[in-house]
Amino acid sequence: MSFLPVYWDPLDIDVLKFLRELRVSSGKSAKEVADAMPMNSGNYSRLERGQGNPTVETLERLANAINAELIVSVRPRATSGAK
Repeated sequence: MSFLPVYWDPLDIDVLKFLRELRVSSGKSAKEVADAMPMNSGNYSRLERGQGNPTVETLERLANAINAELIVSVRPRATSGAK
């Protein structure tokens, strides 16, 4: 199975919802992903429902479990005019 790169705008989509969609498209169950992270399946379920505040480390483990790459980018905001 091959995956096409997916790009998203964090202003338009919830990160956890996006990762859940990737999990589903990978054909893995929530329990399989939780076990691969490793994480308690109840805690993982809460994460997917948006009832958590995962660290970057947790998001990295989740991405690895679904064979995805987590890329965090921080850029200066565009400014409109001089100060």
